Amino acid sequence: SSTSICIAPNPQQGSDPRSREERKDNSLCRRENTYKMLPLILLSQVAMSIALPTPQCDLNKIIIAGGEYSLTNGTNVGSTVQYTCPEGKYPHPSYSQECLPNGNWSKQKAKPECKAVQCPRPVMFESGEFYPRKDRYFVGDVLEFECWGGFKMFGPVNRTCQPNGKWSGENTICDDQEGDCPNPGIPPGARKVGDSYKIENTVKYTCEPRMELFGSKERVCKEDKSWSGAEPSCRYWYTFDTPKEVAESFTAHLSETIEASDPDKVEDQAYRAIKVQTGGLMNIFIIMDASKSVGVDNFNTAKDVSVVFIERMASYDFIPRYSVISYASFAKPAVLLSDDDSTDAEAVIERIKNLKYSEHEDKQGTNTRAALYEVHKMLSLQNVRDPKKFMETRNVILLMTDGK
Repeated sequence: SSTSICIAPNPQQGSDPRSREERKDNSLCRRENTYKMLPLILLSQVAMSIALPTPQCDLNKIIIAGGEYSLTNGTNVGSTVQYTCPEGKYPHPSYSQECLPNGNWSKQKAKPECKAVQCPRPVMFESGEFYPRKDRYFVGDVLEFECWGGFKMFGPVNRTCQPNGKWSGENTICDDQEGDCPNPGIPPGARKVGDSYKIENTVKYTCEPRMELFGSKERVCKEDKSWSGAEPSCRYWYTFDTPKEVAESFTAHLSETIEASDPDKVEDQAYRAIKVQTGGLMNIFIIMDASKSVGVDNFNTAKDVSVVFIERMASYDFIPRYSVISYASFAKPAVLLSDDDSTDAEAVIERIKNLKYSEHEDKQGTNTRAALYEVHKMLSLQNVRDPKKFMETRNVILLMTDGK
């Protein structure tokens, strides 16, 4: 057998002193050694990929003081931890965390703990007084209001701090009733600029630090002596609405856009309304997000909201036809418009109660388009079956999602 010897040129000699044949042989030698090294490089890369473990997040860093937690996929990357606390407390710094590819939890800088829920502190109250005055108000604390002479009280005398971080009842207002519009009030945690309530006058609202304003930050006294926009409120990030409050809010907004009236009656309508005469036709689509980011508790809350909403709709002088759809990666209709019992509120409620979040556990993306496509298919079928009735039917879509 023969042995190849590779000779490297000496850089100190300047030019390469080897003969042409020697240089040719050495070139072949380098090429041969390169080919021999390739399998070794590939094998080392495979070994590295096998040796590197899949990142795992530390379970000890998500234990919450005073509460409980659940995991969607153990401590694997992409797994989400959901926190729950006793009534009157909330998980700090957030309701959930995610296991990141670097092996850290998304919010692991702060140690999870259950903190006491606070309600917004009143910072302005016009034409009256409130007691007690404190820096912080916790669940169970009661505010008592009184108005100065010459002012009439609207709203409750007492308001109680509730476990969801909101005060009970409506905003308490002291009003002398001398303005064109009533005193719009100041919600706890807010400041108001503007104290003249004549037509075209404006009031503006801002919230204290660490709170977010819901509703309208600016309202105008209109010619009909009502305020534009929606009543504002200031909330901490952990404040939430109960299913009853959400359903009543949906129903209230829907009632503003539904006009049950004589079809021959003509009125100047300044806003877009859904006009439904007594005994008229309406489709209501209830769509619930069941994706991983929503979680089983929020999905069950959406079910509760839907039930209360349907119960509230029974007060109208027409019977809507319902469709109920849950979705994650795929959409799953639970009630179709074409079902015989889609106008039976009790039957629809029963089907909603039987919905299970686990039906979507294998496919937990967020495919809102798939859910809306189911709506499109049902409406198309209605149009084919009875085009005239289809054109007379009003449609409402109630979509409950976290948008993720």
